[in-house]
Amino acid sequence: MKRTREQSRKLTEVKKKRVNLGRHRVAVLRTVRKLSRRQSLFIAEYLLDLNGTQAAIRAGYSEKTAQEQASGLLSNVMVQREVQKRTEKRAARLELRAEEVIETIRETVARCKGPEF
Repeated sequence: MKRTREQSRKLTEVKKKRVNLGRHRVAVLRTVRKLSRRQSLFIAEYLLDLNGTQAAIRAGYSEKTAQEQASGLLSNVMVQREVQKRTEKRAARLELRAEEVIETIRETVARCKGPEF
């Protein structure tokens, strides 16, 4: 089955880049592929406990090859970037929650030190 132009655009983003090589100008097509569903699922599972083998099993990879799949996925640059991005988002979210908890504790302590009955 042949893909339509729109379907192809959804699967990949193609960027043209001009590169100057001496006298020659070459148009370079760079294809940036998106992560597959299984790779995205692996990333989500990996961030739960940072165990690559178990994340691969939970993402649907075979138990026999889970360790090799996890190693391959974790060395994939696109997967590494996505793990880093999601880790940074989670850290920022947790930092905000920690600040809220500390502020609530300070307010509680301040109320407790208030005028005694």
